Amino acid sequence: MVNTNPIKVSCLVIEILAMVQDEFYCLNKRCERQREQIIEAALKILSKITSLDEMRQYVYDGDLDGRDLLTFIWEYKIKELLTPPLISALVKEIWNSPYKITGHIFNASSIHVMTLEWRHNKYDMEQALRFYKWPEKDVIKSINSH
Repeated sequence: MVNTNPIKVSCLVIEILAMVQDEFYCLNKRCERQREQIIEAALKILSKITSLDEMRQYVYDGDLDGRDLLTFIWEYKIKELLTPPLISALVKEIWNSPYKITGHIFNASSIHVMTLEWRHNKYDMEQALRFYKWPEKDVIKSINSH
């Protein structure tokens, strides 16, 4: 599968660099330098985009996990990518969007939902199904001796 979104590819490479940094502390400085160069190249690409529809396509295009550019910016703290004026316009458009209103004042904006509720509601199957956790507290009482 060929990816035609260079901004998404840049974010995926930044994700890989973050994984390398977590695993190998000795490569921290080198990964930071590479990250800065990738962000600089992505900003050059973003500055060439003149159409809001084209920018919308780049921003909303998700990877295989469904993460879009704004999710990568939040997750890996790539705030430099928010500086182009068209992306700022898109963020303001999302902020003022009437969607995702569920009655709570904090859920009135899509940005709040994306940044605070998107990844934090995952079901942890391993923790829920640990071998030493009984499904009910009365199970031990129901086990009879020989």
